[in-house]
Amino acid sequence: MSTPLPGDTIGSRVRLQRRRAGLTQEAVAKASGLSRTSIVNIETGAQGLTIDTLVNIAEALGVCPSSLVPRMQAYIEPDWKAIRRVLDAALAALAAVLDELP
Repeated sequence: MSTPLPGDTIGSRVRLQRRRAGLTQEAVAKASGLSRTSIVNIETGAQGLTIDTLVNIAEALGVCPSSLVPRMQAYIEPDWKAIRRVLDAALAALAAVLDELP
């Protein structure tokens, strides 16, 4: 299962994008229809948010909503050859058992 990288949260990304845009918490709150307290709480992780709120904040910041979603740890490509070897061995063992049946 994938998990966000340490320290990479929606709140930290909101704060980063807000600062990059040179906006105050009050300005983002007003543009997104939230209270300043809500923006503070979102940035600190004390408050969750809905997809609609995420989209509203992203619009207020002038960024794509996906840029506010934390990156996930790298996907590790399965070793398909090893999986194939294990499955082939299991099928061979099953075939041997079936051959023994009357």
